[in-house]
Amino acid sequence: MSETLANTEVGARLSPPRRQCAASTDAVQPYDFRRPRKLAKDPVRALELIHERFARLLSTTLATQLRTQTLVTLAGIDQIPYDEFLHALPNPTVLVTFAFAAETGNALLEIDPGLATALVDRLLGGKGDPLDQPRELTEIERALVARIAGLALHDLGAAWRSLVEVSPTLQEVGTSTLSCQIALPGEVVMVITFAVTLGGVSGTARLCLPVAALQPVAGRLSAEQWFAAAQGGRTEEGSSAISEQLHEAPLICRAILGRASLRVADLAALEVGDVICLDTRPGQEFPLYIGDQAKLLGLPGLLGRRYALQITRPAYDPTELPSNE
Repeated sequence: MSETLANTEVGARLSPPRRQCAASTDAVQPYDFRRPRKLAKDPVRALELIHERFARLLSTTLATQLRTQTLVTLAGIDQIPYDEFLHALPNPTVLVTFAFAAETGNALLEIDPGLATALVDRLLGGKGDPLDQPRELTEIERALVARIAGLALHDLGAAWRSLVEVSPTLQEVGTSTLSCQIALPGEVVMVITFAVTLGGVSGTARLCLPVAALQPVAGRLSAEQWFAAAQGGRTEEGSSAISEQLHEAPLICRAILGRASLRVADLAALEVGDVICLDTRPGQEFPLYIGDQAKLLGLPGLLGRRYALQITRPAYDPTELPSNE
């Protein structure tokens, strides 16, 4: 027996059974295909901790070498394509290429050109003033920047050593991005930005680490492991680092040859050729002050064409020394 079915009944019989779908409670998360995130939050947090320590070490190193107040702080970490990093660089700039570790490829340290010229000026005995117009570095200036970069890479290795044994090695100092192809244009890199204050000059420095170069050590990049390693090695490693930095710290030493008391009228009447009698005698030991404390006694003399002080004994008894006030 034949039956005639309506079009709606035919459609209902041919359609698969409907299932009751539960409403999803997960919020939709935006995903930028131009900026794929290759590292999770925990490894990024570990990188923050590592490079915060690097900033502290570098602050001390620069202050010691340049003998001026220096502050380096971590400003931020981002993951961007390598070509985007290159396009954001000023021209000219200072690019330090270095080998990050034996098992990985090269990485970059980019230094603001104004900051780089201030570093060079301080190393040459100047006040650390930047140039009015940025320009490419000369060969001598590149050599001086390479010296500072080598010290910075030493501190970078020390900061990483709590988690991974790395030995960053300087490759070259340049100004052109054409010779700094450390990654493919679309490859994701970690850009770690530092704010640097050198005396009265402020600038930025940026580390560029390809994510591919971090893959061999990615398994150990966790904040929990960093805290455990830092706590376990705090006594030995921390004491060693402090001792190393103290050995390089500059100290002001002054030998007090003698003192004299003058009236204001006599002081105002002083002329070239006048002789002032001091309260010391020939052959008397002079105190050597380190900072504001008399630590040693010595006899004056000449060493070549310079005045010198020959140390004779420690200044154990402060009462036998004139006050430095």
